[in-house]
Amino acid sequence: MPVKLGISSYSFHRFGNGPEGNVAPTIEQMIDACADYGVSGLEVLYEHFVQNDATSLDRIHQLRQYAALRGIAPITISASHNPVQPDLERRREELQKLLVTIDMARAFGAPFVRALGGRWHTTSTFQEMLERDGEEPPAEGYTEDEGFEWAIAALKEGAAYAGERGVTLVLENHWGLTGTA
Repeated sequence: MPVKLGISSYSFHRFGNGPEGNVAPTIEQMIDACADYGVSGLEVLYEHFVQNDATSLDRIHQLRQYAALRGIAPITISASHNPVQPDLERRREELQKLLVTIDMARAFGAPFVRALGGRWHTTSTFQEMLERDGEEPPAEGYTEDEGFEWAIAALKEGAAYAGERGVTLVLENHWGLTGTA
């Protein structure tokens, strides 16, 4: 079986604010780059849909068609949510972001949504996160167990919702609570 390669829109994230250029590429330009590079699939981060004003189902369908015409398969949408929120209303907002991302994935034709376990955001710099191997202490007044409880509840609800829509929720073991998974 031949190897197929995919790329994440995250790989384009420095375009627009780094030495690669001053203007961030559109999702269409990312799709075109995939075709130019011989890459067969694309993951798009939720925030890149937002930045491209591409959150309506009509716009997502346009992007799906654009990708199909260039032979690029939508692979995943990364939800970019954070269920580890001490405030109940914030947790609900983050869960809603996950559920919306699942609907977006279905419309885009992506079989997977990359979900995050969440983090406390108690480290102040990226360097500090690296030094701590991605682990952080809980927010003051809260416990690690509470963070896991919130994350598990969101992932359970998200997985059920995704399953009903033919989308698979996949968990990224990156930073925060799932950093050592």
